[in-house]
Amino acid sequence: MSDFNKEVQSALSDIKLIKNIIQKNRSGLGIMSIKTSLVLQISALVISLVLLVGELISDMKISEFLLLTQKYTDLRLYTIGQIAILLFLCTIGIYFVVWRATNHNKKNFETDIEIDFKYIKNLSFLSDLMIKFSTISLLIMTGNGVWLTPFLLLCIGDYLIQGRLFIFKTRWSILLALFCFVVAFAQYWYHVYSLLIPIILFEIICISSIINLIGLKNGIKTEARRISE
Repeated sequence: MSDFNKEVQSALSDIKLIKNIIQKNRSGLGIMSIKTSLVLQISALVISLVLLVGELISDMKISEFLLLTQKYTDLRLYTIGQIAILLFLCTIGIYFVVWRATNHNKKNFETDIEIDFKYIKNLSFLSDLMIKFSTISLLIMTGNGVWLTPFLLLCIGDYLIQGRLFIFKTRWSILLALFCFVVAFAQYWYHVYSLLIPIILFEIICISSIINLIGLKNGIKTEARRISE
C-alpha cells in the first residue's frame, strides 16, 4: 500500500510540475511552436535588416521611390507588383518553415497547424495579409504614397495586438501597439515619410520578442528536466 501511495504522490508531483510549465508559458506555445516562431521572427528580422542596409546605402532612395509614385502613374503598378512578389515569397516561406518544422519532428502537418497555428489553418492569416496588401495598393494607385510609412506602423501595431508574429504578455503587446499608433500619427502629422522609422521600430520589437521566446524555450526545457528527474 505504501508503494502505491508513493506512486500516487509521484504522479501528483509530475502533474504539479506540468501545471507550472503551463502557467509559466502564458503564450500558449509548445516547445515545437516556439522553435518555429523563432525561425519565422529571425527570418523577418534578417529581411528587415536587408531593407535597412539598402535604405541607408542608397541614401533613402527606397523612401524617395515610394513618394515618386504620387507623381508618376507608371511607377504605381510596378511598385504594387514588387510588393506583391515580396509578400508572396514571404507567405511561401512561412508555410515552408511550418511544414519543415513539423516534418523534422515527425508530426502531422495538419495536426500541428490545428494545435499551434490555427490562424494559418482557417486562412485568417492570408485574409489579413490580402486586406493589408489591398490597402497598400489603393494608397499607391490613388497617389497617396505619403500614407505608406504610417500605415506600416499601423500594421506592426495590429500584429502586436493579434499576437501572430510577436510574442509578448498581453499588457506589453497593447502598450507597444499603442506606441506604434502614436508614432504613425506623429509621422504623418509632421510629414516624415522615411521608411527608417517603421523598419527600426520593427527590428527593436522583433529582437525583444525573440529574446522573450528564448526565455520561454529555456524555461520549458528547465521544467521538463525537473519532471524527467
